[in-house]
Amino acid sequence: MCVASVARVAIRPRTYGGRTGEEEPRVQEPQDSEDGSERITVDAQGSVTVVRPYGEMDIVRAPAFRQALHDALTTEPRPTSVVVDLHHLAFCDSSGLNALLTARILAAEAGQDLRLAGPRRQFLRLLEMTGASDLFPIDQAPPF
Repeated sequence: MCVASVARVAIRPRTYGGRTGEEEPRVQEPQDSEDGSERITVDAQGSVTVVRPYGEMDIVRAPAFRQALHDALTTEPRPTSVVVDLHHLAFCDSSGLNALLTARILAAEAGQDLRLAGPRRQFLRLLEMTGASDLFPIDQAPPF
């Protein structure tokens, strides 16, 4: 699996898979790819980085999600906060949750804030069923 590094830019969102978004600060839904890597965008805005997964997060797409989260947390200069915008995530299984739990540990070790934003009902139910609902700060509205 080829992994593209995350460029931390203020205006140009980065799409996993190596494609760059438009010059505007808004993020449009990327096209689907075989491994799901183009279904995750990373957008650095000052000391905050926003990771946006789109569509469904399952065992096929989870490795790209895990890598996007890792890169968002570790790319220099490191952000003080990483927000995972779940507004466009229609479905998430345990492999996607596992990627978030791994990122939570990485963020805690580095003294960074990892927040979830705009989760849908299915994702909130997943957190409740697994006992993970108290592990993440959750903002009901999507960021920016």
